[in-house]
Amino acid sequence: MKQTAKVTSSQGATATVEVKRPSACAGCARSGSCLACGKIVTATARNDIGALPGDTVSVESSSSRIIAYAAAVFVLPIAAGLALFYILSALLPDGGAVIYTLSTLLFVFVFAAACIVLNRFIKRNPDITITEILREDNNSEQSE
Repeated sequence: MKQTAKVTSSQGATATVEVKRPSACAGCARSGSCLACGKIVTATARNDIGALPGDTVSVESSSSRIIAYAAAVFVLPIAAGLALFYILSALLPDGGAVIYTLSTLLFVFVFAAACIVLNRFIKRNPDITITEILREDNNSEQSE
């Protein structure tokens, strides 16, 4: 997925970019009157080309990686909760509330663990890459 972003800060091989998300409201009947329209999202991107703060850049991310993250955060906890539910149902036929409670707790635990692990992984290995500088900020060159 390719988008246009603005670099807000640069730290070595990474940069913080802001992306305006108009696609969230592309088919919206409210035509920009909701809170989500034009929302700005901040992300960390690999900056191999040396973009500076103020530059407008093109950023790209791998769709397959994003789908894998979504599967880890949503599918994995549901699968773990359902698996425990069926295992406990076979072992404890009269378990009732215990089965539901333990399955729900496992779902919450796996969901939280997946979120924490992926958040740390993504911060160390950003999956967004700055591919080109579309417009350089002339003010940053003059102030140097």
